[in-house]
Amino acid sequence: MKYIFLLLSISIFSCKAIAQKNIKPPKQVRDRPYKCGWVVYDTAELRKNFEANLKYWNAKKGETIASIGAQNGNLEIRFALEVDSINWTLQDIDSSCLNKIEFEKVKTYYEKLANKKINSNFKLVLGTETSINLPTLTYDRVLLINVYHELTKKKDILTQIHACLKANGKLIVMEKMAKRKGKKRKDCHHVMPFEQDFLIELESLKFKMIGKKESDNVSFYEFEKVG
Repeated sequence: MKYIFLLLSISIFSCKAIAQKNIKPPKQVRDRPYKCGWVVYDTAELRKNFEANLKYWNAKKGETIASIGAQNGNLEIRFALEVDSINWTLQDIDSSCLNKIEFEKVKTYYEKLANKKINSNFKLVLGTETSINLPTLTYDRVLLINVYHELTKKKDILTQIHACLKANGKLIVMEKMAKRKGKKRKDCHHVMPFEQDFLIELESLKFKMIGKKESDNVSFYEFEKVG
């Protein structure tokens, strides 16, 4: 889920819906169980998606985690099937995706698909383009999953994320990086981050990179809050 949304239909895919798969998506012609985000239809694909993508969030049991631009929580619900006992805050600016009805559709669908009850807590928070609307010194980990390139006020949002993290808290950023400055994504036409500039910006805002993984041309960065 993205920070500024293009609503997802059967034939139109948002940046996040495409990138979370890390592959070119086939056309989805089945009935959709929920409105926003990519839909997984079988348990094998659930596991494949976790191994190719979600595991790089490095989230642990017992953590308190905020996911910025979470849509209806379809990724976070899938993660919760693999790692339980997490206190989640799902944040977005689009109330048509992030609301109790849509969230429950996602949760019910994946619990039924996996034949497993999810043992984590979820809180839904609406923000704006300039405010994440989250409390300070609260989170062990904040996720920006295919969201950074869509932030219109990057410095403001990253400063707020720094403030809402606990001391030595972690920021996870998943992005498809450009090989040259100014390159735009084909799916949503936003300018792609250029890694050197991206890392300089994060460092200037008191985030220290402590890890990086690559998966199918998508980069996963782990930063630690400093200062």
